[in-house]
Amino acid sequence: MKSGAKTLWSLAVKSQGQIEGLSENLDSKYQQRLLDLGIMPGEEIMCLRTTPFNGPRVYQMRHTVLSFDREICESIFIKDSNG
Repeated sequence: MKSGAKTLWSLAVKSQGQIEGLSENLDSKYQQRLLDLGIMPGEEIMCLRTTPFNGPRVYQMRHTVLSFDREICESIFIKDSNG
């Protein structure tokens, strides 16, 4: 991905984004696990809630609710679907 790309961490609460891809710097075991969870290009994802002190954030993708910490979120590139 090009530098300055938007990441899942930057998605505002109640906003939707479309997954564009995963960072090449993310360990392959994490990349595989994210793919297993359905985190792949073209999928729509919505931020449901944030937690205090930069804790994990909660997302919904289809009928699944997922929680990711900042390191993982910043390795998932998105484009904004709201506007």
